[in-house]
Amino acid sequence: MKTSLLIFLAFFIITSHAKSQWYQQNSVVSRDLYSISFTDKNTGTAVGVQQNIIRTTDGGTTWTTQLYEMPYNLISVYSTDQNNGTAIGSGGLIFHTTNGEVTSVNDNKSLVEEFSIKQNYPNLFNPVTKIRYSIPTPPASSPLIKGRNEVGFVTLKVYDILGNEVATLVNEYKPAGIYEVEFNGHSDGGQNLSSGVYFYQLRAGNYIETKKMLLIR
Repeated sequence: MKTSLLIFLAFFIITSHAKSQWYQQNSVVSRDLYSISFTDKNTGTAVGVQQNIIRTTDGGTTWTTQLYEMPYNLISVYSTDQNNGTAIGSGGLIFHTTNGEVTSVNDNKSLVEEFSIKQNYPNLFNPVTKIRYSIPTPPASSPLIKGRNEVGFVTLKVYDILGNEVATLVNEYKPAGIYEVEFNGHSDGGQNLSSGVYFYQLRAGNYIETKKMLLIR
């Protein structure tokens, strides 16, 4: 008896009949899933938007989350057996497992060894630009605030040429990783900003960096 599985909008449609009788099988995530790989009739892994990785060991009846939401999408997964598999995604991400669980997160670990904020792109922009930044894994000696590492609280704000704050893009705790946010040329109040030079500033712990961008209307 052949079993087939279709992924769409974070739920599964599954059949185990030759006449293609399909029924919905819910997953444990609410975002889109892009790829699935089964190594036998019971064991499978699916990946999707914002690095969701989910796994089943009962043919898709139930699913458990192995990796929670992160900034980029995973677009493909391939498993050679129950223990070994690889998933790839946007931003050069590679996840790999040798024991059925996610054990390594990026072949290029230098990407999260230090703070950085990249030049927005495109620049010049109208109406939308993107800003990429990275938060490193803090040292074991880093002080804790409310159970979180101090460097984990991140703000990313936009200022006009006079130094007035016009928009807040990030204002929350962030785990180590690589992130990307969009700036749509609007103030926090929803007003269209005028053409001109603006500055965006990343703050995380003692780290502060500012870059310039140009909005064209």
